[in-house]
Amino acid sequence: IANWTKLLKKNGFLVLSTPNGTVAKESKEHISLLKINDMKILLGQNNLKLLAIYGVDLPIPGRRFAGKIMCKVPVLSSLSNLVFSIIMKIPKKIPGMAYDVFYVAKKID
Repeated sequence: IANWTKLLKKNGFLVLSTPNGTVAKESKEHISLLKINDMKILLGQNNLKLLAIYGVDLPIPGRRFAGKIMCKVPVLSSLSNLVFSIIMKIPKKIPGMAYDVFYVAKKID
């Protein structure tokens, strides 16, 4: 983040996404998993003012399997769309529950 901050102009924006360290599992793709509060601290330590946090994708066991079944049964298809729209709204309002988190920060000098 320090290197990214150096590349930003004054009042420039940094938008990044990362798995939520509270719910995500370690993987080869990520050096470390940070919890939301840890990321807030890290951004502040690098002269970045956090403007917004958005959560994406709830870690619900069996959701993908249930979605495949619902899409194949015509009667359940509209129910599937309703459930999906609800599931996508929850993590935006409660990012701590989300699997992935987007951060929007502004460089301050």
